[in-house]
Parts: sequence; structure tokens; C-alpha cells
Amino acid sequence: MYKKLMFPEPSFTPQGFPIPKPKFTMSEIDSMDFGFFDEMFSEEQPEQKVYIDQVWA
Repeated sequence: MYKKLMFPEPSFTPQGFPIPKPKFTMSEIDSMDFGFFDEMFSEEQPEQKVYIDQVWA
């Protein structure tokens, strides 16, 4: 998913001319990276309560 976002496949007009890829500034790339990784890692697992008698059983 990340690779497709950062390196899209080339697209062409019906006449066969290539459509130029969008140009991004470094700050735009950073904001896309932040959004991507924030969404990817935001799926936090709820902590399980483990008591000492369960560990030393």
C-alpha cells in the first residue's frame, strides 16, 4: 500500500501520452508518512492484566 502511494504506476491518456506524476515537497511527503504510519500503528491492543500468581504457576 505504501509503495503504491509513493510510487504510483504510470498512467496514459487515451492517445498514449504519459500523464505526469504529481510532484511532492519534502514536507508533503513527511505529512503523508506521518498519516500512514500513525494509522498503521494506531491499532493498539488492550493490555491484559497478568497477576504474579499466574506468572509463577
